[in-house]
Amino acid sequence: MTRLRLYVLPRLCLGLSVLFFLFALWVLWLSLERPMPTVALACRQAERAGLSPSGALLASGSVEPGQTGARHDRWAVLRYGDGTYALAEPDRRAGILWTLQPDHMQSLSLPSQGLLAFHTSPTVAWDPGEFWRDDYDISGTGNYLHLVPLALCTDPSVVRLEGEFLVPGSQEDQETAWAGRAVPIQWRPVGGGVWAGDPVSGLMPETSDGGFGGSACIRCRGYDAAGILVCSYD
Repeated sequence: MTRLRLYVLPRLCLGLSVLFFLFALWVLWLSLERPMPTVALACRQAERAGLSPSGALLASGSVEPGQTGARHDRWAVLRYGDGTYALAEPDRRAGILWTLQPDHMQSLSLPSQGLLAFHTSPTVAWDPGEFWRDDYDISGTGNYLHLVPLALCTDPSVVRLEGEFLVPGSQEDQETAWAGRAVPIQWRPVGGGVWAGDPVSGLMPETSDGGFGGSACIRCRGYDAAGILVCSYD
């Protein structure tokens, strides 16, 4: 009995405590949507859940720091073996972990000229400096659209990108709108043929019912070292 009380029971209690602790961690991991330690692993997990092939992570970046209204915390661009691409928007969990839902991955089709412009999920607000989460409808809840512009260029001769962002209205002349309201984009290469622009905010035009709405549009042009236009996207 002494041996049972002094040696067996303490070790049994310790073992049960460890098992309970591991079980609690497993439950916490499930409650946080099974987060992974890196963005690449979160993308791989989402691909398996969506029965998709594994892609190579070309580049990733954070949504504007401090932008609490952003829909997601980070963006990532992946390339697949068949020459297709995808934009993924993972979310941070517990400060250091990442999770990605399969429906937060967007397929990208690169045009034959080798330049594609796209963007992160937009947020809207009444003021360009204050944004909040809006997961379903970007119409009628504000008049400014905010996003991170991105571009993919496979032409190795391109060393500089220029571009503009606009939310055009259906009832206005498009070229007049681009000339008067387009917001310039400052591009920088981030690796793997991916370019990221500084976050931009654009005024949404008023709709016929008195609200505000529109779709984000990006125009982009690629230049070589001599300043010659190589490719464009609009």
